[in-house]
Amino acid sequence: MGRGYNMNINFNVPSGKFKDSKVPITSKEYLPLYTHLVLPTVNEFKPDFIIVCCGFDACDGDPLGDLCLEP
Repeated sequence: MGRGYNMNINFNVPSGKFKDSKVPITSKEYLPLYTHLVLPTVNEFKPDFIIVCCGFDACDGDPLGDLCLEP
């Protein structure tokens, strides 16, 4: 049903913990991806509804995801 509209977005960062690397992943890096890649794809597919399943492991300060995203 959604064939051709799924995507994996990867960041090229050193292995290990993101905060210890020289290239932290922050909201500044995520926002352009959503604006220029994810949202146009969603608009083209025109889903009837969207289910979002998200945790907080990407938020700054969470010990699991260890990313630097703002809530």
